[in-house]
Amino acid sequence: MDSKERVMLAMRREVPDRVPFDLCYGFVGAARDNFLRHSGGATNHFDYFDLDVEYVEVLEPRAAFDYEGCYYRGRLPGDRGYLINSYGIMHEKTEGLHFTRIVPPLVDPTLEEVRNFPLPDYRDLDLYRETGRKMAQIDSRGRCSALALGAETIFEVSWPLVGLENFLVLMLTEPEVCEAVFDRITGMRLWQLETYAKYGRYDVLWLGDDISNQQGMLIPPDLWRRTLKPRLKAVIDCAKHYRPEGLIFYHTCGNPAEVVEDLIEVGVEILNPVQPEAMDPAAVKARYGDRLSFWGTVGVQHTLPFGTRQQVRDEVRERIETVGRGGGLLIGPSHVIEPEVPWENILAFVEAVREFGEY
Repeated sequence: MDSKERVMLAMRREVPDRVPFDLCYGFVGAARDNFLRHSGGATNHFDYFDLDVEYVEVLEPRAAFDYEGCYYRGRLPGDRGYLINSYGIMHEKTEGLHFTRIVPPLVDPTLEEVRNFPLPDYRDLDLYRETGRKMAQIDSRGRCSALALGAETIFEVSWPLVGLENFLVLMLTEPEVCEAVFDRITGMRLWQLETYAKYGRYDVLWLGDDISNQQGMLIPPDLWRRTLKPRLKAVIDCAKHYRPEGLIFYHTCGNPAEVVEDLIEVGVEILNPVQPEAMDPAAVKARYGDRLSFWGTVGVQHTLPFGTRQQVRDEVRERIETVGRGGGLLIGPSHVIEPEVPWENILAFVEAVREFGEY
């Protein structure tokens, strides 16, 4: 059984030869340097650890506008570096390792301003051809391909235009402004899905937005249902129209328990990361395991960075025995591998999956 077959069986809640695994998005910041050092210079962690899934990041479209000159005049940081991405969002460098401070381009926007804000050139077909080639290469290696159509699909692309706190306030006070942004981003996603259908085939479509924190929803559930739920359904319906066999993966950090039933209703088939600091993975499996599969479940706030090798092994074994029972689990870290994670704990994770993961 190759990795593709293993992942697809597990995520369809059937029993493969063993529990499939990954390392989430991989290594960031100094953790990447640590990987290069310990691996002897290997540049591909998918191959080095023989992971079951390989991600294909949607290539960033080109900026369609001089955002700096129009939206940041007089607001550029003078004492530190910055980057303005293709959506016109400034990322100001901080002392927090690979983290940045987001500076939004719009301040107190009107409905007309958000409707006219220049989106990047996402209709560049070369982006889709290149991504299609990458998916074909993954397929030839026998791995499952996960196409990340914006791990930030709608909400997390929208709020940086004005800043998170301001956007949440606007959702309550001027919802038509926020929904105008949502509509523009949703339209872009639908066009992308139609175009990817012409240039490549993926196994898993990675969608998601951080709609919750560790205490619960960032957005009142009823407001989420009125605004984001129907647009997420439109994206999923479009994906299923063009690729019925592709599985729908949804990422949100934190605890989205109040809307898990809604996610299932609109077509989500895989929930990620089931963050153990915020949700009990075994309880989530017991409640939803007949309708939902799970991807992640191993903590990156406590166990992987600060636990012992034995604690890492124990958590992996527990997840496999509970969440992995009867299929439905792809085990991995609940987020990226940060610099605090010791190399020994990464090896302990991989070794434990191989030791305890056979069905």
